[in-house]
Formats: sequence, C-alpha cells, structure tokens
Amino acid sequence: MANHERRMSPVVLAALILACAFRPGNASADDRSRPLQPVKRVHIAILPLGKPSRHTLSSVESALKRTFNVEVIELKPVSLPRSAFYPPRKRYRAEKIKAFVLRWPDWKVMGVTDRDISTTAHRIPDYGIMGLADIGGRAWVVSSFRSHGGVDSVAIHEIGHTLGLPHCPNSSCVMVDAMGTGKVANSSSHFCSMCAAKIKRWLGC
Repeated sequence: MANHERRMSPVVLAALILACAFRPGNASADDRSRPLQPVKRVHIAILPLGKPSRHTLSSVESALKRTFNVEVIELKPVSLPRSAFYPPRKRYRAEKIKAFVLRWPDWKVMGVTDRDISTTAHRIPDYGIMGLADIGGRAWVVSSFRSHGGVDSVAIHEIGHTLGLPHCPNSSCVMVDAMGTGKVANSSSHFCSMCAAKIKRWLGC
C-alpha cells in the first residue's frame, strides 16, 4: 500500500503553534527579562510627627533594634495632622494620629512625637496617654510627653500590642498596663517569659 503524505490544515497548525508558545515553562525572552515583583520588606518604620527631638527618635530606634529581629528605618518627618488637635487641652487625639499614620504602607509604622496625646479611656473623655495601638494592628503612636524619659519602653510596649499581646499582669513585664501613671516607662523594657514566648519569632537573640 502506498504511503500518502498527510498535510495539516493551516488552522490546526496555527492552533498547535499557539498552544506550544503559551505552555507553562515556555515563557518568551521578553517575559524572562522582566523583573520579579518586589517582595514587601518586613520592617518597622519610624515616622517623626512634628519635631520630636533627636534624643527621642534615637531612644526609640535603639530600643527597637536591640529588641526585635527586624529592620528599623526612619521616614521623613511630617506635621501632626490638624484634624487630631484638641483645642480645649491643647493636645492631640491619639486615635486620629493612628489613623493618619496608617496611610504609610509599611509592615509596621510608628508615629513618634514629643507632644501630649490623649484618647477616651477609663470612662474619661480626654485621657492623657503615652501611646496607643490596636492588638494585631499595623500602626501606632507614642509620645515622650508623659514617659519621663522612658519613651523607648513605651515604643516596645505598643509594638507588643500590634504583635498580638494584651496587657500583662506581671508588673516587671513591659506589657504591664501603666494606667496613665507612666509606670511602664520606668519598668523593665523586656517582655516576661510568657509574653516573649508568644512573639519569639520577632525577637532578637
């Protein structure tokens, strides 16, 4: 029996060529030359609000670097949001500052100020505080105004909240509730063993 040459129709041939061209693993040279999407860096960003002193910023930055096993960067200073100002007490509402800080897309971002801040707490409409953060949140604010030189401990305390830690009953733990007294600033800047165990993946050696 004679062998007959089988010819493929132009339509079928074109379909096979396209299928091979777009098969996984057969990326074009142009596709291979495109840079990969950047991976979001895991870091703590310090956002100076207003004109905090270099001492305040250095204290916070040093505390974060020695406590957490993540990169710490300092962003360009910005003005405190006018919408957060509370004229009757001439201070700033912390919850409004925190919402403002959320505009920055970093993994964790901390607004730092030397101005007095407050929020509604303990049945008091305008309660002076050292810092404010949500448990599991991404942004928080700290102020050196009431911290009596211990703003570094306040910063560690607040990021502890963002990593999921509630207040701790251990009076020697940095996560103790200061109750507006400034006590956290004068306590140890370290986590107790129970709190440390919960966030050990983020802690330095």
